Amino acid sequence: MCLADRFAQRIPTTKEQQNLRECGLGFKKVSIASNATPQEVLDLLQTAFPKLHQSGGFEYLKADSSKRLYAIPLPEGGYTGQNLKGYGIQGKIYLRPIQADLDKEKSQVDHQSDDEILQECRSCHQMIPQTRLREHILHCGYNER
Repeated sequence: MCLADRFAQRIPTTKEQQNLRECGLGFKKVSIASNATPQEVLDLLQTAFPKLHQSGGFEYLKADSSKRLYAIPLPEGGYTGQNLKGYGIQGKIYLRPIQADLDKEKSQVDHQSDDEILQECRSCHQMIPQTRLREHILHCGYNER
């Protein structure tokens, strides 16, 4: 799960989880191979959660039985597939931005089908499903003639 608030201390409520999901954050299943390098782990997570690029770094968290979040110690060199599995992290992990809260605007990209064609918006440079591009540019501020 990717959180939006850099100061989040508890797992999100059901309503907050729904809001996160609508803006392209929230729970997603990401498979990380045991032999994944730190860069490959980072790339996988930033592909699953593109808004992480805005975060200025992020940390990995687990939740305890009282739903409080705690940081998973960062190994020297970064998280690899092997050391994530070594921490027993096969369940839910939470990604919390460090320097900046993530944008909570609803994401249209995450509701696409796998075979839908994407086009880059010339204003915000997001990849938008072609079937939603016209609606997107009306709200994005694209104004080229």
